[in-house]
Amino acid sequence: MKGFLNPENAAKSTGSGFREGNVKVIGSVFRVHKGKSGEGQPERDPITALVWNIQRLDDDLEPLTNEDGENITEELVFSLGGKSLAHVHPGTADSADADDEDIEDAGDEVNAEGQTLKLVDSDFRPHEKSSIVKLMASLKNAGYKPEYVERVWANDFIGLVCFMKTEVDNDLPKQKYTDKNGKEQERSTAYKVVSKIISAPYEGKGKKAADKSTDKKDSGAVPADGKGGKNSEAEAALKPVLEKISTDRDGDTISRKAFNNLVTTTLQAQKVSPKLHVPVLSLIKDDVWLTKNGPKFDISFDAEDSTVTFGTPEESAEE
Repeated sequence: MKGFLNPENAAKSTGSGFREGNVKVIGSVFRVHKGKSGEGQPERDPITALVWNIQRLDDDLEPLTNEDGENITEELVFSLGGKSLAHVHPGTADSADADDEDIEDAGDEVNAEGQTLKLVDSDFRPHEKSSIVKLMASLKNAGYKPEYVERVWANDFIGLVCFMKTEVDNDLPKQKYTDKNGKEQERSTAYKVVSKIISAPYEGKGKKAADKSTDKKDSGAVPADGKGGKNSEAEAALKPVLEKISTDRDGDTISRKAFNNLVTTTLQAQKVSPKLHVPVLSLIKDDVWLTKNGPKFDISFDAEDSTVTFGTPEESAEE
């Protein structure tokens, strides 16, 4: 898996309304994404993508707000290719250094997500014209440390403050589409890329600028031991999710992977803000946090068997 997203390893040859400006990445995850089809357009196939939740910043790196005083956020999708889902899925792992065989497949259902990727086809590489390769190339050109591109870990980008712009590729055929008036139009292929890194998450330097760009609750960073003020919003969002799951699955024992997927599905069903998905999932994937906090929701975690039990398992007929 190492080097999978390096632009140098990309496979060969097989209109954007984005507004340029300063942004801070407050959420980052690999996800099975299904885009909305425009009117009169064929339904889009789901894809595997890196999805960033960004916060817009002004020239002084202060949060931009709307007329209601709310921070302006946006979701950016960087596709691994139109047919990528058949070859690579989101994956979950205990750390960025996990071996390929230790990465769990998060599946191919729409909205399945993970911090890394799981190859279904070991020969697959994203196309050199895919938006994920364009993004990674722009990060490297802007001075982002290559090792954080090499290791394929979505959380590495949380906290990145940068200037993003649109880059048009006029070498590609123009895309045809139907506008709202029913007229056929053409547009060039445009990519969302990074042109300047203001502060990187791995730097001690520049932390002050990154911190002042958003409230602490928006950072998406969660300490591995489950402690600290940054967890409060994630824990508040997780509470009703675990309460519902514990009630619905009372008496059941399921695998850790199934539990993680169940939490993800319930987060989406309860319309929890996407920016909280990564910090929430970081909590439940931490053995220490789950062991300590699970009993509050009548949930017990067996680290040895990697299973989660809700309530008390039903007794067998023999007993």
